[in-house]
Parts: sequence; C-alpha cells; structure tokens
Amino acid sequence: MTSSVRAAIKWLNSGGVVLGLAISVYTIYSFVDARITQNRQQYALLKQIDHESKYFITLAQALKGRAQQVEKLYADSLKQPSFPEPAQDKDSLPEDAERVSRWLAARANHLAEYRIPIEIDKVGAILDRKQADALFDLLAAQRIYVQVLRTRTVDLEAFPRRPGVLKRFVGVALLNTEPMAEKLATFAASLGIPTPAQKAGSAETPEPDSSRPIQ
Repeated sequence: MTSSVRAAIKWLNSGGVVLGLAISVYTIYSFVDARITQNRQQYALLKQIDHESKYFITLAQALKGRAQQVEKLYADSLKQPSFPEPAQDKDSLPEDAERVSRWLAARANHLAEYRIPIEIDKVGAILDRKQADALFDLLAAQRIYVQVLRTRTVDLEAFPRRPGVLKRFVGVALLNTEPMAEKLATFAASLGIPTPAQKAGSAETPEPDSSRPIQ
C-alpha cells in the first residue's frame, strides 16, 4: 500500500468527509423541505382566499340577478340612455318601487358587510412580490366594488323612486362583479395552482368581458 493511499484512508477515517457530506445532505433536505412547506402554505392560502372570494362573488352575482329582475320590472322607466343627478331627478317610478328599492338596498348592505379574513403579515412571508401584487389587486377590486355599491345604495335608500338612482344601482350590480372574478383568476395563476373552477371548467378559453366597471 502506497503512502498516498494510507494518507487518504487516514483522512477518511478522521470523519471530515463524512461530516461534510452529512452537512451537505442536511442542507439539501432543509431546502427541499422548506420549498414543500412553502408550496403547501401557498396552496392553503389560495384555497382560503379562493373560497372566501368566490363566496363574496356569489353574493354579488345573486344581487346582480335581483337587480336584473328589477330592471325588467321597470324597463319602461329605465330605458332612456341618461338621467339627471339624484338631486335633480324626479320620483317618477310607481309607488311599489319604493319597497323594491329598499329590498335591493338591504341585500346590498348585507353584502357590503362581508369581510374576507386575511392576515397580511402571514401573506407577506409566503408570497413573492408578483404574487403579493396580484393578491392586493384582488383585494382592491373587492374594496372598489363595495365602495361604489355603498355609494349607490345610499342614493337608493334616500331616493327609492327616482329612475336614475335605480338605474345607476343596477348598473353597478350588473357590471362591477367581473373585475373581482378576473383578479381572483390572476392571483391563482400567479401561484401556479389552478382554482377549483379552473379544474372543473372547459378547456376552451372564454371570451373576455369588454364591459368596464361603473364608478
């Protein structure tokens, strides 16, 4: 046995190589485990936000359906393309419109009180900047929807028989739900995890909605 071989065996027996390999294996394991944990946290977060946001959007779509019913009920009074501001409008809707308007307002207030529970500090520790931006865009779309809906609801409660007020409320209920659904899909895509709706949906890509939110 040559002296170089003896030296190599002695070095191996010293444990230095074994310790180095153990540290390397542990480092790789820790990295992989951290990535798996992060992916699980991301998935759990998406599921929570997806569930809560879809429930909120379901409530908004239900309000949209009721608003469409009311629009059809008073179609003759709401068919003109523009109306004066609420203060200048006239109480020209039938008397029963007051009851219907207050019913719509009650549903809108119920919807506006719903809150999506999200712990921002935990979100910041899990998501990268692109993902966080997508989430904040979703929350902003929901906040804008609620703010605009509240404004139109206040007008509807104050002037339940004015066609312009009712028309603007209906417009918000019909059009302002779409941006929230789009932002939710964008957030899910940023995580790389399909939402339940995407899993169950058709392989065809739907045409985008060209309508814009009413402010």
